[in-house]
Amino acid sequence: MPTETRYKRQDSHTVNGLTARQLQTTNTTTYSSISADYTYIGVRVAKRDAAGNETTISPAGQSVAVAETPGPSGVVSATWDCPQTTLARKDAIVVRVYAGDTTNPDTLLETFITDQLGAQSLDADTWTVYYAFYRTGAPLFLLYYRFGSSTYPSRIEDFTYTPAPPVVAQPVGDGITFAI
Repeated sequence: MPTETRYKRQDSHTVNGLTARQLQTTNTTTYSSISADYTYIGVRVAKRDAAGNETTISPAGQSVAVAETPGPSGVVSATWDCPQTTLARKDAIVVRVYAGDTTNPDTLLETFITDQLGAQSLDADTWTVYYAFYRTGAPLFLLYYRFGSSTYPSRIEDFTYTPAPPVVAQPVGDGITFAI
């Protein structure tokens, strides 16, 4: 049962019909910035199947792992108790980052997606979600959400899942083999 750190990367890919930033076990070296001059930041989590259908894992319409944004530049974190969730082999996990001025942030900043996990379940664990920020100086003093480098290590720790059993080829009939 892998327990991983998943980095919110700067580069994008397309998985199960969704083009989004990568959510991988390694980080990129170049960061991206998104204006995020809000009081709170959080995530919403879903699983996405091979046909492109999404099923919410976090409570519908509710941001989780909500943190208050820092005054100066810095990194903040918050936790969320990810529930046990059944997955199909080709499912991917989608994490959308939201910001806002209430404790249920609702302005979408960015979307991240894993590869197809090849898993049978996303396991119950307490995720720690980290958000990195940079604040500009005078005269604007704008706050930016940053991700994609070791300088701005926006990430999710304790991302835990159970791999699906290996696919086994079974002979059927006249020597025809099907994978099950």
